[in-house]
Amino acid sequence: SGMKLVDQLGERLLLSPILWGGLLAGAFHFTLGKNPLKLPPWLVARLTGQWEGYVCTTLFLIAVAFLVIRCVGLAIQFRAWQRFEHDGSSAEDDKPVKLEARLELLDADLWSKRSLLCQRLRDALKFCQRQDAAHSLTTNLKQLSDTDHDRLPVDYGLLRMLIWAIPSCGSVATILAIAKVVEKLPSDNSGDVLAATATGLSGAFNLFAFSVGLAIVLVVLKFAVQQAEQLVLVTVD
Repeated sequence: SGMKLVDQLGERLLLSPILWGGLLAGAFHFTLGKNPLKLPPWLVARLTGQWEGYVCTTLFLIAVAFLVIRCVGLAIQFRAWQRFEHDGSSAEDDKPVKLEARLELLDADLWSKRSLLCQRLRDALKFCQRQDAAHSLTTNLKQLSDTDHDRLPVDYGLLRMLIWAIPSCGSVATILAIAKVVEKLPSDNSGDVLAATATGLSGAFNLFAFSVGLAIVLVVLKFAVQQAEQLVLVTVD
């Protein structure tokens, strides 16, 4: 029991987007500090030297890690489905025996046994071993399907929070930058002062546009990955 708990904690840690996103952000900022990577000067200014740049890029990379982990999960789902379809192309046998045999083949694969399809088949087989009524099995599978569909939006809670947090951080930094520019305005309106004010305001608005742009990218990626996962749920059903 203790070893199982340790294994579960280790698995959660390895699948943590906060861990991988934090490590990726640390490596990215360290590399950028040593070498600008031939990035445009305006982008380098947004990424380095200011707290908001570090915060926004770190949150963005955590979101990227989240999406990569979900994409790996999608690859596992598609792999399991392909194996299931390939096994189903063999000669038709009695359905219960065929289900058990195909489930054993999925369980034999390290990745396929972690898929939603394998879990759904395993639950259905266990239910069939306890119950005989076909309509009860249908009801049970419908309940499992509804649970998976209801859990999918919840699983994206972290990503929704990051999509909200990145432009919010950019907005706070923009307001502070504008306030700093306003504080430095003297009473006279010389050309140098106006030029410095314009430069400060331009940097503030560029920062806001940069943070909003990161959020827009995440919104598009979230939509694509979530729709793919929705398609997997429908296919499994």
